[in-house]
Amino acid sequence: MDSSDFSNRHEEDEDIRAFREDDPDVYEFVLKVLDGTCDKPTLQTFKDDYGKEFLNGILKIILGKASSKDIEAFREKYSEEIYNAIIKMMQKRNAAIEGIPESVPKREKFRKGDFIGQKYEVFGVLGEGAFGIVYLVYSHETKETYALKTFQEEYLEDVSTRERFKKEAQVWIDIERHPYLVRAYFVEEISGRLYIAMEHIAPDNEGLNTLEGYLRRRPPDLAQTLRWAIQFCHGMEHAYSKGIKAHRDIKPANIMIGQDKAVKISDFGLAGIIGTPKSFSGIKINPLRAISGEAYQTMAGSAFGTPPYMPPEQFENAAGCDERSDIYSFGIVLYQMASGGKLPFLPDMSEKKGADVFRYWYMLHCKASVPKLKSPLSPIIFRCLEKKPINRYFSFKELRRDFETLLKKQTGEVVKLPGKMELEAWELVNKGTSLRRLGKPQEAIACYNKALEINPKCAEAWNNKGVALGSLGKEQEAIACYDKAIEINPRDADAWNNKGDALRSLGKYQEAIACCDNAIEINPRDADAWNNKGIALGGLGKYQDEIACYDKAIEINHREAVAWYNKGNALGKLGKEQEAIACYNNVLEINPIDADAWNNKGNAFRKLGKEQEAIACYDRAIEIDPRDAKTWYNKGNALGRLGKEQEAIACHNNVLEINPRDADAWYGKALVEDKIGRGEDAVFSYKRFIELASAQYAEQIEYARKRLRELGER
Repeated sequence: MDSSDFSNRHEEDEDIRAFREDDPDVYEFVLKVLDGTCDKPTLQTFKDDYGKEFLNGILKIILGKASSKDIEAFREKYSEEIYNAIIKMMQKRNAAIEGIPESVPKREKFRKGDFIGQKYEVFGVLGEGAFGIVYLVYSHETKETYALKTFQEEYLEDVSTRERFKKEAQVWIDIERHPYLVRAYFVEEISGRLYIAMEHIAPDNEGLNTLEGYLRRRPPDLAQTLRWAIQFCHGMEHAYSKGIKAHRDIKPANIMIGQDKAVKISDFGLAGIIGTPKSFSGIKINPLRAISGEAYQTMAGSAFGTPPYMPPEQFENAAGCDERSDIYSFGIVLYQMASGGKLPFLPDMSEKKGADVFRYWYMLHCKASVPKLKSPLSPIIFRCLEKKPINRYFSFKELRRDFETLLKKQTGEVVKLPGKMELEAWELVNKGTSLRRLGKPQEAIACYNKALEINPKCAEAWNNKGVALGSLGKEQEAIACYDKAIEINPRDADAWNNKGDALRSLGKYQEAIACCDNAIEINPRDADAWNNKGIALGGLGKYQDEIACYDKAIEINHREAVAWYNKGNALGKLGKEQEAIACYNNVLEINPIDADAWNNKGNAFRKLGKEQEAIACYDRAIEIDPRDAKTWYNKGNALGRLGKEQEAIACHNNVLEINPRDADAWYGKALVEDKIGRGEDAVFSYKRFIELASAQYAEQIEYARKRLRELGER
């Protein structure tokens, strides 16, 4: 069967068809390997063209010898689409090769009609990249439409990717509101994942809402180019005034155009990436795709960005980029606007592979001359595209003045920046809530205080201030804030629920339950209120009633990770360890990097006598949070039970490095040292335990003193 027969028979499969069209040479090579017609010269030719690593990756997959780590590396470097297509070709050929997966796992995406959390209804996917995805959603709470951005499903377990996204969220919140920037309304955490709710720039009647689209279908004339350039400069000036050092990814796809024909700059993701390099080592490109300029992005060592738009210095050290670097990138965009969409540099990449592509772009930006243009913009463009930053415009403000002069000369127009408006109370509340969700409660409280200066009757500000105070352990002050919110709006279910949670933290369980009941009476589908009521009932020892509340929360929202976690804890108190483990598994399906769930799952295994399984769970928790003292302690105890005393002592030492005053760790360490005959060490550890232990450790203290007497007699 030749390749045409194969493609005709399986034309309906989109992954295989895309593979054949985008990478025909690789597609033909895979066919030959599957057919058994791949000879040594073919293997050598492919190796020469695409490299040994890519060749070995394909062969390992087809021969069923690829480990999960190999597969992950292949999908990361060469794209998930190529991997999926190869697997499907293998399946469709019914190849008798051991280890072929029965199905290709798909990225789990929300579909139209799904809900994210309880309030965001998904209308579709607006866009996605290697790391992020943006959903068009409708909030049933605010009755507004948002572009809701988060990271891709496969990065849910990647702590460094989550940190990068957190930094991007921080950038958006710091920038605040400006007429020429896409607006970020708030940051929200749902089921352990951060989302940024952003302004949705709806396309016009022709489906256009980015400069990229305009360049392809309706390139702007000189006057419109100048208007957009002036607006872009204003937007960038504002961003720099808010602490942005460099955008680092200016390109037509990141310049939105609203229906009012105003510029909206988007995607400040790379502006916040400095300092989070772990998950971006290596070149994150598909070296087999044709170079299209707009859709080609890399990360290699300290360099990252979109190569057709990167200044020379960005290839060398992206962290060192500044405003002049962004001016160079915008110079490329200006060239496209002046030339009907053409890039100044678009080389023939047909013979270039992988890192060679990156290096070739670097050389072009360093040495290639900018083609001449018959446009009044030429002098401005050429100055923007100077190879050395010192020879470019110093700032976008300086660049804007040249645009304004040229526009006035061409049309007599003057583009005026809309008047600056201070943030309103509701905007300050949103900013504060976003900062709180990013782990900055003090800054959040400052925002709520400003909101309350503007509107002392803002119940939402009082309520959220209470949450921030509660996160700092200031429960009494938090309750006072909730009372203010309830005084303003007695039907504020969130305030009642939060007050209940604060009272529960103070051990006032009956009062807490009464508050939760008020919240539930106002909103019977408040999963959080049912969850908090369950915790309070657990505090009273009413475990069956506690579990019933968690079941109600889960019935309302099956992905309520906190309710699954708390249900697991409650089942553990009843000795139902297997059921508890099932609950923790549900938590980890929703949020794979919930360290507490891994720890408690380990504890459940230990109670079942499954120490090895417990240690595997503790290791996962420690990988997520290496400073989690309780997990190190639990791992140490598990290792001690297995007779691995030296490893157990090492774990207890890790606890004490984190917290030298941890009485449990000193006691656990003393027991192990005593067991293996390290008398002097055991004496020291027992003494430290006695110094630090509170009255609740009476039984352990008595045993420690007994052992000290006995050890002293030896």
